[in-house]
Amino acid sequence: MGRLAVFLMSGLMLSPAFADESFTGVQVDEGKVVKQQLYEGSDKACGPAAMLNVLRFGTPEMQRAFAALVGGNDRPRLRFVVDRYFNNRQSLVFPRAKRLGFKGVFGLDLKNAFNELLEENKLEALVWMELDRREEEGDRDFLQRVHGELENSLSNGVPPIIQLRSYAAMRESEGNSRVVWRVAGNHFLVLTRLPSVLRKQDEGFVIDAIDPNGGRLVSAYVFGERQLPFRAEKSATGPGEVKWLSGRPFLLVKAPGVVSLQPHKATWEDRVIVTLSGVIGQF
Repeated sequence: MGRLAVFLMSGLMLSPAFADESFTGVQVDEGKVVKQQLYEGSDKACGPAAMLNVLRFGTPEMQRAFAALVGGNDRPRLRFVVDRYFNNRQSLVFPRAKRLGFKGVFGLDLKNAFNELLEENKLEALVWMELDRREEEGDRDFLQRVHGELENSLSNGVPPIIQLRSYAAMRESEGNSRVVWRVAGNHFLVLTRLPSVLRKQDEGFVIDAIDPNGGRLVSAYVFGERQLPFRAEKSATGPGEVKWLSGRPFLLVKAPGVVSLQPHKATWEDRVIVTLSGVIGQF
């Protein structure tokens, strides 16, 4: 019986499904995560809080830039960043508005704000990248490309900021039977860990991330939809430039711990999806 147990254990350790699995990531102390609630407009400050978390857990140079920020603790640091790089800067997407609006911040504006901070600290600029499917890109190539971009930034020591957007098929209004497909939520997380490579049997991959909402560590699963088509928006880059894509244009995400993305009025029969729509990182 003892020999059989040793044999089974050895076989399990050598199984191809478990061998050579490694991860790329950064070390995170959950007790030091910056919460968006430290800013009074906590429902819209996930982007600025994500910036601070990248600095705190990024490269040594980024950590030094974090330590040099105005403020003796995270609350005044977050307020300083919001006031300097968001409330006192015009949005590139909607020039008549500030970067931080009542619905939060656009990915492009978040990238620009972050790069201004990095430039002041003589650090390399980051890139904003849409993560929609390229023309004629197959399912496997699409998954592999997005995984590679995320892994590339993490391997450079820069945890990327990922944009998640949720959509829901919901009744237009109470008492109205008409169903409409609409954006339900938008949120930024900081990616901290993912598999270093995709195996040929993988149809998705697990990620660990920082959720600024509550300052928690969460896990999620990124994958490609194989059957049901859906519509989703590309992020706006200018006034009136909203573009809807059809088919299966983005990878989907199962993120049950990210409560910011849960639609408030969706019921059990409504379809709800979460897309991985964009990323800010060093590629």
